[in-house]
Amino acid sequence: VPASEYAKFLNATYFKGIWSEKFKKSESKKESFTREDGSKVTVNMMHKEFSGDEKEGQSYGYVDGLFKWTALFFGNKAFRMDLYLPGEDRTVDDIKEWLVNPSSSKEAIIRRQGKLDVKLPSFET
Repeated sequence: VPASEYAKFLNATYFKGIWSEKFKKSESKKESFTREDGSKVTVNMMHKEFSGDEKEGQSYGYVDGLFKWTALFFGNKAFRMDLYLPGEDRTVDDIKEWLVNPSSSKEAIIRRQGKLDVKLPSFET
C-alpha cells in the first residue's frame, strides 16, 4: 500500500465524527454482510434513507458495472465519507485501480438524485 493510501486508511479508521443525518438505532437490524472473499457474516446493520437532494449536499452515482457511490457527511458537512460498493463480479481492488489510475480514459461518475437507502455495518466503541 503506498504511503498516501495508508494515510487515508488511517484517517478513515480513526475518525470519530457525528453524522450530519444520524442513523436511528431503532432502524438497525441483523443482516448478512458479504466480505471481500465472498464469505458471509451476520452483523448489526444501520439503515438510513437519504433524500438525495443535491441542495442538501447528498447525491449518489455509479460507474456502469464497476461500482455504486455515495457520500455521507459529518457535523456541519466540513467532512464526508465516500462509500463505494463494487458491482457484480467486481472487487474493492477494481475500484481502487479506478481511483488511483491517472489514465485519462476514466469513465466519469454518473450522478443521480433521488432517495437512497444506505446500509452500513454498525461499529460500536
